[in-house]
Amino acid sequence: MYKDYNMTQLNLQRKLQYLFPQMIFHDMTGLILFLWWTNYEFIMNLLYFIFNMVKIIFKGKTSENGGDTVFQIAKNERMLEDCFEIRKCVFVKEQGVPLENEFDQYEDYSFHIVGYINEIPMATARIRSLNTHVCKIERVAIIKWYRGLGYGEKLIHAIETIAKKHQYNKLTMNAQLQARDFYLKLGYSPFGKVFLEENIKHISMNKFL
Repeated sequence: MYKDYNMTQLNLQRKLQYLFPQMIFHDMTGLILFLWWTNYEFIMNLLYFIFNMVKIIFKGKTSENGGDTVFQIAKNERMLEDCFEIRKCVFVKEQGVPLENEFDQYEDYSFHIVGYINEIPMATARIRSLNTHVCKIERVAIIKWYRGLGYGEKLIHAIETIAKKHQYNKLTMNAQLQARDFYLKLGYSPFGKVFLEENIKHISMNKFL
């Protein structure tokens, strides 16, 4: 009787050892298919992130800040397209800004700045001249996966460097209210009242260079 019990227990254990990996595989497959069906955008963003991380790792360029980071003015159509794709990802898909409102008549009259980490586009902004001394920072966007890693500060510093190079001595912007503290730390001062733009709360801010 005891022997039969042990054999039964052993057979059950063997069956579980065989079935468990299959159960995990089928459950994970089902979960992925379910997420794909219910949240296609999430899965695509996740795959995009994984692809970028693999690309960074295999390039072998990782450093203290996560890789070689470059911020520069868009100099060709490919770089400009990188800027626009980042804006679509952040403002249109993530924040719900209508596509027709995201792009305007000022695109051809602005400097577009794009940030790359190991040649992967991950941040953008544009600066638009208001007069010979003042320019406006607009469309500041960083891909979700790269936020909170110091790239926002580097982007703003790059913008300020470019503005100084073109003889501007004052920067102004309509900052999203949730980013006010970030800009305060960088020396920007708020003015005026909070207002809505594309159903998002904003505050005007400026800084003298």
